[in-house]
Amino acid sequence: MNFYPMANRNPKLQEALKKILKVLTKRSQDIVKRRFGIGKKKKETLESIGHTYGITRERVRQIEKEAFKKLKSQENAQLLTPLFEELEFFISEQGGLMREERLIKEFIEYTDSETNPEKFKGFTLLLLALGKNFKHAKENAKFYSLWYTNKKALNQARVFIDELVNIFKKNRQLRQEKEIIALLKKSFPFFSRQAIRSYIDASKLISHNVFGDIGLSHWPEISPRGVKDKAYLVVKKKGIPLHFRAITKEINKANFSNHLAKPQTVHNELIKDKRFVLVGRGLYALTEWGYQEGTVKEVLRRIFQENKGKILSEEKIINLVRKQRFVKDNTIRFNLKSNVEFIEKKPNHYTLKS
Repeated sequence: MNFYPMANRNPKLQEALKKILKVLTKRSQDIVKRRFGIGKKKKETLESIGHTYGITRERVRQIEKEAFKKLKSQENAQLLTPLFEELEFFISEQGGLMREERLIKEFIEYTDSETNPEKFKGFTLLLLALGKNFKHAKENAKFYSLWYTNKKALNQARVFIDELVNIFKKNRQLRQEKEIIALLKKSFPFFSRQAIRSYIDASKLISHNVFGDIGLSHWPEISPRGVKDKAYLVVKKKGIPLHFRAITKEINKANFSNHLAKPQTVHNELIKDKRFVLVGRGLYALTEWGYQEGTVKEVLRRIFQENKGKILSEEKIINLVRKQRFVKDNTIRFNLKSNVEFIEKKPNHYTLKS
């Protein structure tokens, strides 16, 4: 998703790339392209390139350093300056910080909508490396690889994410973006919506699920790993008990992966998962909603025990059971009349045998 309006485009990336690299010898061009993965699937190491030319990794480094000086020459300034300005604008609009993966993809789409983002990923990385105002932060336990324009933005992102993590830990509840903005408005009054989105996007600790809900990345509601977690997420999102076939349909509709879930697999997994309770014929609810395991007979026993020996009318008993099980009234009546544990004190009024 792009978080900014379209604007006047810079020269096509392909045209800019050709002109910028013209100042280099063929060998220097090749080394720079391979180091940044320009036109290739991935970047190459100094050792790999050195092996091709029969030179040391240190010599490759020196050639790369000399190439950088030439690329920053006055001859290239006219082409590089507007590209640097666009990149800086991009990052500043997102609170001064962007995750590398997203920055590259969206910058390429913004600059040249007809360009395949993967094709010019390496060139965008080269631009970031050449620009003096762009700083790189390596991937760590809290953040993905990212770029920022000033140290203040990086510190702000760290403080913001720490505060948000604490909120999620205290109250284990999924949030929508607007809720997060409202919650943290007092602590971070000057943060734009774009900045908040960008900081969350760059964080490894906080993420979105397929429905746009935000929470801690390791929560099953955010990053479901198997059929059980996916089922839990879709049932919780729906907020009502669902038949296992309906759950399967919702899992596949959510498009978690290319692998389609199968009804029997879902049914078999939910039977074993304590987060779910079978509340009807093939119908599952969540334990956290107050549903408990057991047959209709066991539900009846609990109702009488909770009412401490009171005599209850058949109508009230049926209503109480229906809160726990989706079964027919006659099924409840049959269990009342066929079990010696339940005593009919007067017509259609029952209690538990003492």
